[in-house]
Amino acid sequence: SANDDIRYFFFLYPHTVLIPSIDAAFDSLAPHIIVSALPTQIGVCDDLFLSAVDTTNLGGRNANFSWIVSVADNSTDSVAYQGASLWIDESELQKGTTYNIRIVVTNWYGVSSAQSFAISVESEAVPVVYLQGVHEYATSNLNLDGVLDIGASIAFNDACLSGDDTGGPTSPPFLYDLSWSVEAQKVDASDTAVVDVELLSELRDFIASDECGDSLAIDVEQFLQHGLEYTFTLSVVCRSPFVCDVDAFHTVRYPYEDIMCDVTPNAIVLDSVDITALDSFQFGVDGGSLTYDANFRAGKEHLQWSWTCTDELTNESCSDILTSLNTPTIGVDLSGTAFEYAWDYVYAIEMSVSDLMRPYRRPCVASVLVDISTQQNETAIDETKLLVVSASAVAYEINANEKTRVLGSILNYAPSQLVGVMHYEWLEVSGKLDAEHMQRYRQSTEDGANLVLPQGALQCGEEYTFQLVVSEYGDESREERIGYGTSNAVTIRVRSAPTILPGSFLVEPSCVINGVSLTEHLSTSYALSLSADSEYTPLVYEFGAQLQDHDDDDATLYFASSLSHTSTVNVYLPVGNFTVFGHTMDSKSAFTQSSIDCSVQLQSYDECIDFSASVLQPMLSKLSTTTQKYAVAYQLSANYLTYLAQYSGGDAQCVSNSIDDILAVLLEYQPTCTLPSYSVALSQIVTLIMRIISSDATLADAYYTDPVRFGSLQQLIVSALDPCGYIVDVIDDVESLQLSPDSIITKVPQILYQEQDITRKLSVVVSKVRYHHLLYSIATSVIDAFEHVSHNQFVALHNVVSASLYISQLIHVSLSIPGEQSFSEFERISIYSVRIKNEDINVSVGDIAVFIPSDVTENDGTNVFDSVDVLIVGLDISQSNSNEVFTNAEQPALNCDVVQGTLSESTVSITVLGNHTNTSHLSSNIDFTFSCDALSESECDDTFQCVWYNQLEDVWQTDGCAASYDAATNSIACSCEHLTTFSTIHNLYSSRCDSPYVQEWLDSTVYDCALWTAFAVFAAVTLFCVWMLRPICLYKHAEWRHKGVLSVLLLALAALSSAIALAIQYAIKLSIAAERNNEMTLIGVYTFFRMLPLVIYFMLL
Repeated sequence: SANDDIRYFFFLYPHTVLIPSIDAAFDSLAPHIIVSALPTQIGVCDDLFLSAVDTTNLGGRNANFSWIVSVADNSTDSVAYQGASLWIDESELQKGTTYNIRIVVTNWYGVSSAQSFAISVESEAVPVVYLQGVHEYATSNLNLDGVLDIGASIAFNDACLSGDDTGGPTSPPFLYDLSWSVEAQKVDASDTAVVDVELLSELRDFIASDECGDSLAIDVEQFLQHGLEYTFTLSVVCRSPFVCDVDAFHTVRYPYEDIMCDVTPNAIVLDSVDITALDSFQFGVDGGSLTYDANFRAGKEHLQWSWTCTDELTNESCSDILTSLNTPTIGVDLSGTAFEYAWDYVYAIEMSVSDLMRPYRRPCVASVLVDISTQQNETAIDETKLLVVSASAVAYEINANEKTRVLGSILNYAPSQLVGVMHYEWLEVSGKLDAEHMQRYRQSTEDGANLVLPQGALQCGEEYTFQLVVSEYGDESREERIGYGTSNAVTIRVRSAPTILPGSFLVEPSCVINGVSLTEHLSTSYALSLSADSEYTPLVYEFGAQLQDHDDDDATLYFASSLSHTSTVNVYLPVGNFTVFGHTMDSKSAFTQSSIDCSVQLQSYDECIDFSASVLQPMLSKLSTTTQKYAVAYQLSANYLTYLAQYSGGDAQCVSNSIDDILAVLLEYQPTCTLPSYSVALSQIVTLIMRIISSDATLADAYYTDPVRFGSLQQLIVSALDPCGYIVDVIDDVESLQLSPDSIITKVPQILYQEQDITRKLSVVVSKVRYHHLLYSIATSVIDAFEHVSHNQFVALHNVVSASLYISQLIHVSLSIPGEQSFSEFERISIYSVRIKNEDINVSVGDIAVFIPSDVTENDGTNVFDSVDVLIVGLDISQSNSNEVFTNAEQPALNCDVVQGTLSESTVSITVLGNHTNTSHLSSNIDFTFSCDALSESECDDTFQCVWYNQLEDVWQTDGCAASYDAATNSIACSCEHLTTFSTIHNLYSSRCDSPYVQEWLDSTVYDCALWTAFAVFAAVTLFCVWMLRPICLYKHAEWRHKGVLSVLLLALAALSSAIALAIQYAIKLSIAAERNNEMTLIGVYTFFRMLPLVIYFMLL
């Protein structure tokens, strides 16, 4: 068939001549011609270069490329060229002339395709402008991340920079104005769909914004309409004094993809069954769980289900056995069917799923075959022995690097009939997997047995057939016959990966160098190219380098370039021994890797240079587009940092200056929402910087204690993990995020916030599983830095990193098959997730043992994918000043119950999603055990308490948790009734409550009563004295009158002072309760006003 490998049959003749015979291909695919970087104009001194190496549908082999070039007004005078690329020297081109070019590609099947276009050769210098990106966007290509990338290349030929008779500028930079525009038309003229004018207008407004610059990153779901072909135009207008006006075009098709649907079960086969056993036989068919529309992910309301039933033997309708005809899930009831004779009964139940809003789309059809052979004799199995087992697959066609699930179930299971212990056994019928493998992949559930096939379990290009055998222990009557415990067969095909064309992966110039200087190597750019073919197009590409002599994931450097390019220029390579790799990924996300070994050895490793002035800025000044500058700035920074990691010169100041230079450049070229892919490169660079800083105590002190430098690092880390600002500014609580159940089928993770899909607003380091190792590396480096900084410095960064880790695990678990566990352990980070249903969880995360009872993971759903997602994240945060970081451990009461202490280094966060569990008050407590051997205090005691983190109040609390110390195991056992982040705290104290002065106020209930009583008595005595002194005040003798008035005033002041003292006493209590930390000042003021009346009394005496 099309694109299959050649099959050879060798015949041996007497003369030992081998004659190969090739089967003729059928339904051969015509070549899909793609001419990348196609300009519309070239300058007076430019060569004409065109490349068609991106062309696909070549059958995995080299094809014949023929180019025909002719002058536009003289088509008879043409020149033919051969090869995948066309290169015509500028000296052979007529200036001021337009050339018509036609390319014909013939694949090895003999099928041809042709394409024509025109290119004008100008009489003066013009910038060469071309656009790159995919020419067809496939929703099924998960590697495109839902974003359409179109990048521009704008450059003058160096030969045109003289500024004399060529009319070109004399030196860079070149100043020009850019403007984008777009037009759209239907891919299929017969399509009755109407172009959404409003949506097209929104797209035009978006690409016309200043943020786009020379590249586009278009959210496909937000801006593009299925069934259309878009033509993007970039207009380049040079600024005075140099004049140019050049347009470049790029077309992208966004066709509809077929609706994906399937049913479970998809076959019911009963062999030699007693007809009386079918009197009450019913089963359900689920046509909703495995149905998905890749074009519109926001629900299935636009889909319509239609069911029919046909008796295959009589060709008559049997729809009366269906309980519904237009719902995703139906029932099949055979109890009313008249099985009067021992006969074969074959029913074909067909499901059709169509698009209500777009009726011109092709519906998806799936079917269930019910094949029943009945008997009325002693060899038939009666209803008490009938055991109908079904098997179906989540996907019948997968990639070798994907996992899948085969669903097994008993359709007529009834405890009254089957009371024995059930035994499940999976078989791979073709013998490609043995019993040991099948036992390893088996997953039991409460109502059946499933088979979970992990990544790499199945080989590329193979087909596998599975059957489930179910029996009761001790019952041998079924003899493992279909209908008596053996399911129908399920066949899964593993797609072939893309084929790398022989010799197509090139690195130019050679990457094997010895004795080069550091500056020379950092300034040398390379070009990478790779050609591949697949039956699933379009293809996307990713390039990078794997450093040798490194045993961690940080050794992988991804080159910052568009995924849609088969070649990339301006690549800068690291120092040392490494492997350059190229990943080719097809539209079904299957990938193939090709690699080249490289070695770059320097003259010495003790040279420290002015990186910015001598390398970086000169390189950036030669580039004209933003995307090129981003890519080069990141690559050069990463390469120099890998050199600094090996630097042996000992000049710490030079290293510090180099890091400062790189930080300044990165702050200028931070990823944004329009350039999210650069988060990968920035994450790598920031990790390298922090590793170098943490390896030297002097550098660590200089960068982590300096608010400006640490602020720059923090800004870059947040930019790498949250380029769109969603985690920082939009999401109030990550635990409110939800997952889409469709992700199990589509393999596209969807994170929902307030019912909106925000996945593409996240950094690819967070949203893409294949980049999660970069997230873990940067998180580990950040945790290392926490040892040197205060709580106020890092609390915001801590929240971003913690949220990123949590969301990354949501991404991972959203793609998990129910019953599948994931456990990743890194330095200071342990992450565990599982999709589970009504089962206990008992797992160790780092040094913390966690137990979650089954009623917390309970789910009463009946869908085949109903399950509960459990996420457990353990962090080891060592702090040099742990009494400052996370200082407060608050209990629910006020006053001296507010204490401080030392928080343990180990914390664990637990989240349960997918059921209606009340996370603030669980039906059963969860238990976890902290090993004291892993804590900063090697010995624990019964003063240790279990605490949970109140995010709203930024405080650790103990309510809802009970702690106990086990001396035998030297551990702290915690039992809590809610879900959040947990830890332990010890060395409890209170700087306020431990003061005898403060304690006096907190224990002064009786004392308060005595003071108020004394104040009342004192006030009464004062009034009495004032009354008695009244005659003296009225006495005519001036001296006595003055003494009387003074005495009255002093008594009034004493009374006022006592009142003020009582008010201050109440304020002190409020201050202690509210933790204002100003009670000692208030106590001093109180003492003054309390002592003042006593002084007055002595004066009066």
